[in-house]
Amino acid sequence: MSKKPVFWVWLLAALVLMAILNWLNAPLVNPTAPWGVFSWQLAGSSQRTLAILAAWDARTQLLAAFGLGLDYLFMLIYAVTLNLACRWSAEKLGRADWGAWLGSLVYLAVLLDALENACLFIGLIGKPVSPYPEVAAISAGVKFTLISLALTWILLGGLVAVGQKARNFSG
Repeated sequence: MSKKPVFWVWLLAALVLMAILNWLNAPLVNPTAPWGVFSWQLAGSSQRTLAILAAWDARTQLLAAFGLGLDYLFMLIYAVTLNLACRWSAEKLGRADWGAWLGSLVYLAVLLDALENACLFIGLIGKPVSPYPEVAAISAGVKFTLISLALTWILLGGLVAVGQKARNFSG
């Protein structure tokens, strides 16, 4: 059985959840949190986190909490999607070892994402005291870096695939 249909199902699920999370993030954007939940994830200090939470009313804090919970499902979906895409890209680039390695790093990103969310939840339901905002920011930064590496790898594989198709089409 081909892996392609499985990948497209995972990709569709990831895109749908990403759209929902972006929709939930929109009301969280304000002058104190210009990137909404991303500002909160990267706040990095108790004072900055308190300022962001104070800028959100009860409704937006509830949306943030719901978004954090939904993000746990998104973690599973984006991990599988990116892992499959890294392996596909590895086939296109002829580097299966690199694809497996980068695909594995996506699972490390998920663990960091889960740790980040737990730290944010602690600050949301209690008080964002050190070291939770700092741990959340470091986890988010490393997570975004690992995901960026995977996406760059996938983009490279995509460019090679397009080049191969163009050569096959013209030749």
